[in-house]
Amino acid sequence: MEFTTPDRRERPSRAAAPKCFKDPESDSDEPIVPRYRSVSSARSRSIHVKDETAHSSSDPAVETSPLPTLNQSAVLKKRSSSDEEADSPNKKVRKIVLKSSKSATASNNTATPRPVTPDLSHVDDSPSDDLSGIRSLHKGLASVQKRISVTLRKTELAVELDAAKKKIASLERQLLQTSSPDDSTSKLKQCEKELAAAMKRNNRLLNDNVDLTRNLKDRQAYADSLRREIAIMVKEKDPNFNDAFKVPDDEVVRAWDGIRYGIFTFVAQVLTVKPYRKAAPRGANHSVVEALKKEQKKDINLAEFHFEQYIWKCLVRDIFQGEAAIFGGPAGRVFQLFCLDVSKIDCESMPELSRVKAHTANLLSKQFDENNQKEAMGIVDRMKNDLAIFMDPGQEDKAEEKLKNIVDKAVKLNNYFLKSRAFFVTDWGIEEEGDDFDDLIVRHRSGIQGGKPVVGIQIAPRLSKIGNADGEFFGSTAMVIYKPIVTLNYE
Repeated sequence: MEFTTPDRRERPSRAAAPKCFKDPESDSDEPIVPRYRSVSSARSRSIHVKDETAHSSSDPAVETSPLPTLNQSAVLKKRSSSDEEADSPNKKVRKIVLKSSKSATASNNTATPRPVTPDLSHVDDSPSDDLSGIRSLHKGLASVQKRISVTLRKTELAVELDAAKKKIASLERQLLQTSSPDDSTSKLKQCEKELAAAMKRNNRLLNDNVDLTRNLKDRQAYADSLRREIAIMVKEKDPNFNDAFKVPDDEVVRAWDGIRYGIFTFVAQVLTVKPYRKAAPRGANHSVVEALKKEQKKDINLAEFHFEQYIWKCLVRDIFQGEAAIFGGPAGRVFQLFCLDVSKIDCESMPELSRVKAHTANLLSKQFDENNQKEAMGIVDRMKNDLAIFMDPGQEDKAEEKLKNIVDKAVKLNNYFLKSRAFFVTDWGIEEEGDDFDDLIVRHRSGIQGGKPVVGIQIAPRLSKIGNADGEFFGSTAMVIYKPIVTLNYE
């Protein structure tokens, strides 16, 4: 190998890099063509290259330089060494001629270290990019966590709301199941029904009162005229029997209406209670009480008619049919039973018997004694005990007085019947002739509209008269003074 050093010369500026490079260690004449990256990844990367001229092998200093390609590192290193020699003024340009064999060249090529290409996946990573990515990921995770928290909260609220709805539904079912007829709603409905029934009874009372007042005025005028006629006729009769008097039919009807009205008002105002676990007082007829309770429980709207029927039956049995001794002292009851038996026969001597009956009754009526008074009060007490459990507590103190008034009216009317020459009888028989029921007084109608009418309850009996006030016409059919009072049920 021969080295020649030419004379030095100065170069004012750095010569331009040749456009074509050849590999000095290669026998090929083809120029070195640099390889470029694609446009998408053509940004400069930091590559660590060892500078053999500036540092020794013991100093592993690394210089970072941006290069378009990694294959240009060796060429730039050669150019940098040439530029340093050209910039030095004291040195001359030396010409170095290298001669070697191909085997040496090949060994040199083999021994020449090539630049290490770094892993591109690690070149792209940088701390700033990692930090921003971590922050973005953190924000995303925080947002997701927030949305998850909101969703969980909404889910919890929905679950709580659903549980609350189920609880409310359960409580409502329990309330419906545990409701009983004694609760406020049932009591209110019961009070409304009782109020409606009371108002209905009051309306009937008012209507009856108007009718009674009108009839009273008409009959009082008629009675005055009859009294004047009776006074004249009495003077013309036998002086031994002038104590007998006539009872006009209108006066009988008026007295019967008074009893009926008294019973009606007593039932409507006093007997308004539906007993519950209430025992009848001592002295009451328990069979009668249980029967009335059964009828009241069966139909509350018909209960008042059963109460009226009970009072009428007591009056008819004990007073008008002579079961109780309420007339004429010790002999009064026997006389009354005799008169009732005579009324059932038909003989030619009935006019004379009627005169004797009227005269005897007038005498016995003056024999009313303490025993008769006791019997009358016994009727009052029996009815009071039997009806006690049905009485309004606020009306109990007035109940006895009202019942006594009813009994007194019945006793007085019975005296009129006995002192009259006519025979007055009561009966509970009903003859259903036709569908119009002209011989009945209908107080109440119920059942299917347009159905066949059937008598339901006979409230009051029929009152009939045999003969007349003059003791005549006993052979004719008995005249009905007052029709039976009933209720009809359409089937």
